[in-house]
Amino acid sequence: MQKKNSCIVVLFLLGIIMPLMAQEEDEPFQEDNEIPVEAEVEYRPFLYARGDQTIGINVGVLFPLFFTGEGGVVDNKVMLGGTGTIAYNYFLSSHFFVGGEIGGMFAGTKGENLLYIVPITAHVGYQLILDRFEIPLSLSLGIAPQSHLNNRYFGFFVKPSASVFFRIHPDWSLGLNTGWWLVPEWGTNTQKDIIGHFFEVTVAVRHHF
Repeated sequence: MQKKNSCIVVLFLLGIIMPLMAQEEDEPFQEDNEIPVEAEVEYRPFLYARGDQTIGINVGVLFPLFFTGEGGVVDNKVMLGGTGTIAYNYFLSSHFFVGGEIGGMFAGTKGENLLYIVPITAHVGYQLILDRFEIPLSLSLGIAPQSHLNNRYFGFFVKPSASVFFRIHPDWSLGLNTGWWLVPEWGTNTQKDIIGHFFEVTVAVRHHF
């Protein structure tokens, strides 16, 4: 009778232990040194190096502000105009760059004629980087052929400018550009010398390579 009871106890214990062992065998083995997957990747700004280049297109409007001469402010006969440029930059370091720009503008006059100016310049600049935002500041110097009716003039051109770009892709950025045009007309008669002051506001797209 005692042997019979002992067998019943053994069978009872085996009935409990065997399912637990089977459950442990079904569970997949996990190593303790597994690397957890991060849910978010930290964004890092696009850094520039010597040799990096950009080419951009700007299109927008040009506001004639005022004209200055020997006697002060001259009557402004130029109306709101349109402008567009193609600009190239070559980075000397992570912030400093040089480049060139060719563009053009057209604007009506109060006499219902058209004024054309075609600036061709070289520029130097410095670019700030704030996360995805890039802020290039530059100074352009060059020449600007002008045309109005049968009048032609070939003179100097100066433009300080500031832009703000947002990097939407490693190869592309979109932005807004502003610039102050200084367009002098200097002749042999200094009393007729005049400097045109224009302000440009354009939307811009840049390709980085």
